[in-house]
Formats: sequence, C-alpha cells, structure tokens
Amino acid sequence: MKQDELIETLVDDLRRVQNRPRTGRSLATFLLWSAGSALVFTRGGTSISDAPGGAALSLFVILMTAAAAAIVSSIPGRQAWRVGGVLSLVLLLVWGGGAAIRAVSVWHVPFALWGPVPWTKCLIFTLAFAVVPTLALIRIVNRGWVVQAGMTAVLTFTAGAAAGALTISLECPSHAPLHLLLGHMLPIVCAALIGLLFARLLFVRPLVPPLAT
Repeated sequence: MKQDELIETLVDDLRRVQNRPRTGRSLATFLLWSAGSALVFTRGGTSISDAPGGAALSLFVILMTAAAAAIVSSIPGRQAWRVGGVLSLVLLLVWGGGAAIRAVSVWHVPFALWGPVPWTKCLIFTLAFAVVPTLALIRIVNRGWVVQAGMTAVLTFTAGAAAGALTISLECPSHAPLHLLLGHMLPIVCAALIGLLFARLLFVRPLVPPLAT
C-alpha cells in the first residue's frame, strides 16, 4: 500500500461511525419477516389454536428484546444491547421456570405432563419455522459492524427461534408443561448454541466500519 493510500485509510477510520442498521426500521423489518413466516406456516392464520395468551406474549417479548439487542450489538460503541440480552434471558428463564413448576405439580399424571402432541414434532417444526426469521435477522445485522460475533449470534438465533416457537405455539393445542419445555423452549436453547458455534462464519466484521454520509 502506498503512503498516501495508507493515510487516506487511517483518516477514514477516524470518521464518525454511522448508526447502521437503524434499530427501529431493522426491528420492524424482522417483525414483518416473522409475521409473514407465521402466516405461511399457520396457513394464513386459519390453523391457530386456543394456545394460552401468556405463552404467546412471553415469546413475543423474548423475540423483540433479543432481536433489538442483536441489532444494537452491530452498532459500534452502543452498549444497550446488554440490557436487551439480559432481559430476553430472564424472560426465557421465567417462562421455562413456570412450566417446570407446573410439571412438578402434575408429575404423576402422564397425560397432563406430556399432553396429546409429541414434543419431538414441535421441536422439529419450531426449528423449521425459525429458519426464515433467523436468516432475515442475520442479513439485517450484517449491515452493521459486528464486534462480538458470538454474543450477536446467540441473540440473533434466540430471536429467530423465539419467532419459530411463537408460530408453533399458535398452532399447537398442547399446554402440557414438559411438552412446552422440550418442544417449544429447548429449540430456542439449541438454536442459540448453533448460532454460537457458527458465529464467526456468519458475522464477519468488515475492515472499515460504515461511514457517515
């Protein structure tokens, strides 16, 4: 590299980093992809069951907080993603803890414990329904400048899997606690681990961050 090119590169590195992607717009885009995926997999909403509103609300808040944290984590200098990450983890633990408590109370009643639907079916479908939202969020986050690829990947895959779990929860008629833990919550944990495993392949930080115009 010539000396003048090196100087220009150093000057570029000192410019103010633009906040890309914009959090609100990017989050709205992710929600649109998630909603579109849910409509397709629930056949336009016609197969939505009478799933408890509390579970659906919890999953929606989890996917919102995790997605927002993933997007913010791709903006250099921003630390607010830590709050969203911790909040999504706490909500996931509270949701799972509630199901675990209910499982203990019906431990000796197999049908009430497991429900009428095989949990393996919901686990597979939750992961399948998570593919589109996760890919959409990966594309959104990669428009930024990912510094901590591992944490960003965990948040991204958690949000995508929560969107998949929300979709299957709208379809699934089972409210049994162990079914929810293994069929609906376990896929989110598995997806987060998969994201962590492939983080450096999915989120490659460019040499120079996006520049303000």
